[in-house]
Amino acid sequence: MTAGDSAEFYEQALEVALEASSEAATLLLEGFGEPLELAEKSNKRDIVSNFDVASQESMWKHTGW
Repeated sequence: MTAGDSAEFYEQALEVALEASSEAATLLLEGFGEPLELAEKSNKRDIVSNFDVASQESMWKHTGW
């Protein structure tokens, strides 16, 4: 990989990261003040809301994983 290839790769990665985080932030802001659906992850003190799950899924969608 040349320096030019590296720069292009990081530029594309940054673009994907910015799009993904922007969409996830929008989902979280839309949920602000709304009733939450809570679930436990690994224990009773480790909880996740429906908005957490939606924003995380949005981020993964942008990565293609």
